[in-house]
Amino acid sequence: MILITIGLVVLVIATSWYSVYGLKPYHVSSQDISERYSYVQPDPIDLVQSQLDSCCYSFTYKSFDGENVNGQLHLPADIKHTAESIPVLIGMHAMGRSHERWFKDSIGGRKTVENTHKITELALKKGYAVVAIDARKHGKRKDPKQSVNNIISDMHRWGKREPYENMLVDTVKDL
Repeated sequence: MILITIGLVVLVIATSWYSVYGLKPYHVSSQDISERYSYVQPDPIDLVQSQLDSCCYSFTYKSFDGENVNGQLHLPADIKHTAESIPVLIGMHAMGRSHERWFKDSIGGRKTVENTHKITELALKKGYAVVAIDARKHGKRKDPKQSVNNIISDMHRWGKREPYENMLVDTVKDL
């Protein structure tokens, strides 16, 4: 009898939690998407570039909302410096990582388990330029008051999807 009572109490609590905080599907229209991803780029963007080697550049610029964006651009070694355009691979790192993972096999003695640096090597060999930035709340853009882990935990525990969605959407706008 006690086990049944405990089971019912747990069921009521879980159902109540889910009905209040659980993530629920919602509809997003094409117009909602267009509005969500629209922005006005500030003028000027204050682009600052530093040449790391003959084919590598680090950069920072101001995004649409004044946030600093940092990243790197790597050009193929055999690029001919002409007005001819070349294809670009835009690299986006995994959650909790940084743009540097696209260009190094290890950072701080820790291997790049995603092997994104190998994708970069292949793309450069095939004649692509590779550009990657730190996503919002990642790499040099980390916010100690609002870590990625906390954002994800709050979304799953309390249904706070807006900070997570804003992080992703604003990163796309930064790109």
